[in-house]
Amino acid sequence: MHPLTILVPLILATGAHAAVLLRAPSLNHFAMQDALMSPASINAVGNTCGPTQGRCDPDVPGGGWCCSVHGYCGNNSEYCGEGCQDEFGICGVENVPQPTSTTSPSPSPTAPAAQRCGLEGDNEKCPAGQCCSHTGWCGTGKDFCSVPMNCQLGFGWCDSDVNPDGPSLSSEQRTKVGAVPYGKAITRCTKPGVIALTFDDGPSEDTAKLLDILHDKKAKATFFIPGIANGRGQIDTTKTRMETIKRMLQDGHQIGSHSWSHFDLETLTSEERKTDLTKNERAIANILNKYPTYMRPPYMKCTNETGCLTDLTALGYHIVSYSVDSSDWSHPEDFDAMKKTFDDALNQTPQNGNMLLIQHDPIHKSAIDLTKHVLDAVSQKGWKAVTVGECLEDPATNWYRTPEKSRPASMALGACMISKDGYCGTLDYFKDKLECWNSSKKCFDDAKKCMDDKKRVNKSPCQDMDDYTFYPSAQCLSVETTASASPDISLCPVTFSRFALTMQHFHVESTRIRPLLLVFSILGLASTASAHGGHTDKIPEGAAVSPDPLDSRLWTHILLMILSFGMIFPYGMVLGIIKSRWHVPVQIAGTVVATVAYFLGHMHKGRQFKHPNIHASFANSLVFMLIVQVGLGVGLKLHLEEKSGWVGRVFGGKMGRGGRRGVVIVHGWLGKAMPIVSWTQMLFGGIVAMGYCRGDHLGQCLAHFIMGSAFIAYGIIMTLLLLIGQAWLRRTGRSQEFFDSIVIAAWGCVNTFTEHRWGHPWVKNDLQHTSMGIVWWCAGLLGVWLSRSRSGRPKRNILPGIVIVLTGWAMGGHPQELPLSTMVHTVFGYTLMAAGAARIVEISFLLKDSRGGGEVNSWQHLPPFLLYASGFLFMGATEEQMHLLSDADVTHVSYILILYSIAFLLYLFVNILLYVYASHAWPDDESNGLRGPPRNRSLSTAAGPSSGHSRKVSVLHGLNGDVPGPANGSVLPRHRVTDSQQVRDAEEFELEGLMSEGEEGEEDSPVKPKKVGAV
Repeated sequence: MHPLTILVPLILATGAHAAVLLRAPSLNHFAMQDALMSPASINAVGNTCGPTQGRCDPDVPGGGWCCSVHGYCGNNSEYCGEGCQDEFGICGVENVPQPTSTTSPSPSPTAPAAQRCGLEGDNEKCPAGQCCSHTGWCGTGKDFCSVPMNCQLGFGWCDSDVNPDGPSLSSEQRTKVGAVPYGKAITRCTKPGVIALTFDDGPSEDTAKLLDILHDKKAKATFFIPGIANGRGQIDTTKTRMETIKRMLQDGHQIGSHSWSHFDLETLTSEERKTDLTKNERAIANILNKYPTYMRPPYMKCTNETGCLTDLTALGYHIVSYSVDSSDWSHPEDFDAMKKTFDDALNQTPQNGNMLLIQHDPIHKSAIDLTKHVLDAVSQKGWKAVTVGECLEDPATNWYRTPEKSRPASMALGACMISKDGYCGTLDYFKDKLECWNSSKKCFDDAKKCMDDKKRVNKSPCQDMDDYTFYPSAQCLSVETTASASPDISLCPVTFSRFALTMQHFHVESTRIRPLLLVFSILGLASTASAHGGHTDKIPEGAAVSPDPLDSRLWTHILLMILSFGMIFPYGMVLGIIKSRWHVPVQIAGTVVATVAYFLGHMHKGRQFKHPNIHASFANSLVFMLIVQVGLGVGLKLHLEEKSGWVGRVFGGKMGRGGRRGVVIVHGWLGKAMPIVSWTQMLFGGIVAMGYCRGDHLGQCLAHFIMGSAFIAYGIIMTLLLLIGQAWLRRTGRSQEFFDSIVIAAWGCVNTFTEHRWGHPWVKNDLQHTSMGIVWWCAGLLGVWLSRSRSGRPKRNILPGIVIVLTGWAMGGHPQELPLSTMVHTVFGYTLMAAGAARIVEISFLLKDSRGGGEVNSWQHLPPFLLYASGFLFMGATEEQMHLLSDADVTHVSYILILYSIAFLLYLFVNILLYVYASHAWPDDESNGLRGPPRNRSLSTAAGPSSGHSRKVSVLHGLNGDVPGPANGSVLPRHRVTDSQQVRDAEEFELEGLMSEGEEGEEDSPVKPKKVGAV
């Protein structure tokens, strides 16, 4: 057959059909202004169609209804048959409207007779159950009913007329919280150095890959999701879309509303608008158990004139616009144009600026290619990709509302009623293993109640319940106990669904079921108890804590732990060092208080915390240390080394006095380490209680708490050296600045090579932190050099003080996001600079470069105290704390005064501990041991027993009274008598510390007297 015999009739038929269709005006009031529409929604040019050309439009010359496999529009089997692309037109010849003459259309593919409708059909409505297409034809199917492009609202049925499952949220209370404005378009971020990525109209086929890209780049974004647009099905009933939205939230992204139907909100009545928006809220809540407070109107059309802004304000929405439009919707295949638009905007934005960018999820080159380029570009600029909520500095708890009314049959988070299919719980994916546990336990409880209720009086959870309905949950539980799946996605849900299908026709007698139910219920409860109470069901997605307040048990736990580990144990440690008889009772009291507090921490209600967390994990190490220390202390007190067997071996029984001495040393070092470990655990407790230091906040959080603790530790060491450490310094033959400079130089080396990721672009404060590290090690090396004179004698210098001043100046000048944070950091910088300046004054003008000693001058308390205050100020200035205080309208004045008050209390406690130690070590410091009251224990053990052979002290006459001097009568040059006394007493006291209690008892015992002068 000649090709013309086929082509000529085909061309004539196509041309006649096109001529008829050209007479009908197109529906241009639904022209695309937004890229909700994938290329399938873009009408093709001429007779071409497909991913790059768009949909077929029968109203254009050479057009047709069907898009062939090769991308051409037509109306016969060559176009509408095998390979037809239904995304870009109608498929199936039987579905193509055919004209009966040159002046009137033929019946629609689904209607018994030809019928026009809508604006093209004299405003006629379609018969019940049919939709009015955008070209004015009545019919059914995606090409007639999908909103907003294919269906004319008000002239028949449209997809958007369907209601999501569950009660309406239109009557929900919508409390307005936070500082982000309601009811007006938000076009810019408030946080500097960030870009808020926003994607409209998803999820699409490219969303999974887009989420992978964001995950790899550690970037966050906001997705504005329509509920049923473009014929892709409801978001809460289409499995792939539900899973994608859950993953968005799980990955830390923000979900916003883009309306239910994606109709232009200004073309709807007020009632239609509210219905449309609350439908989308219900659908999102069915997936996530919460609905968003952020939304973007379709086409960004919403004004006061139509009442749209009033309606959105009443619904409690933050209305998000954009500062930069990628224009991907106007040229979906032109990546270079999108790239140029973005690059031009980025280049015109200052370093401390920000950007709110709009893109469209269904446009491949935008969602994939442009996103990669954007993330690389902002990384080089030193910016971070964040959600809209974060760029507006709005806490994540304000991004969503929890519905007061829950969907009864298939809630995503643990609601476990009998489903309409007769199965216990949902057959959907759970977000984690714990959710599976909670759902299973609820199913067991409901099933057991039904089984026990012989008369089935309580029918609400038991309607139409057969004996096998609990089995899917039972299987879920058995899988949970053995599965070794990753912590993010449990294998349980997959097996849950599969097992539900296999059990569909399975039935067993209730007498066999009841014991199984009881066993599984007990296992569920045991699992809950083993997980620290199992309290995680109220924690929102992406959060670390629930919004509940701390209950009284948890507050009691906190206060008792601070009392025991923060006060009683450190005091007991000092009593142990001075070998006071009160050491054991105080430590026992601390242990009792800590034990009570430990159990209260596992019995609390109220706020819930994600597990595992650092506080709970580190508690195991702390409890183990406490058990070992208490055990060693009890063993030493009871002299268990004298016991036979393994108990005696543990306490060094076979090693003689050396074995016991080793146990004494281990016991002592555990006690001395306890305050440091306790401080760390208390910080972890505060962090976990507030849900801080997660995700992007971890780095700055670590910096603040580590550096703040380092300042406080430096202040405590300075206090030790000031009040009781001068004798030790003299024995070392080094000045204090020598050790200070060594630490400063070492810390500077670490900072120099760790504050910047070498080989990567310099971002944010990298250069400032690195340059601070360079200053530290340079100044530290100079301080070490200047700490010795030419003759090798120790010498004071002011280099550590200068480093402290420079550090305060540099760190106090870091750019901050909030005014409150700026003020707190400024006062921190001034406080640290004051500490360094006070140290310089002390060394240069007060001590005049001498080594000090004797009575402490009041000025000398200033440098260490200011270091305490600096540490608390810096630890209290993390991003999350500043946001919390700013949202609560706490002023910097009141906050700084509170932090200074805590510093005063800590300085007081440290001074009390050192007073207790010094009052025992040198009880007669003012008279140098001559006129003080007799001690309870001789410090001259090495010179002989206390019975008649105490230390011999020579006396120098005429030097401010009788003072001890060398036995040969010579005067020690350049030494204050008080210092010399402290040196000797310290040496003797340290020797005494190595003696066991047993040995001391033997020395003082009248039963076994030692020879005179024996050591």
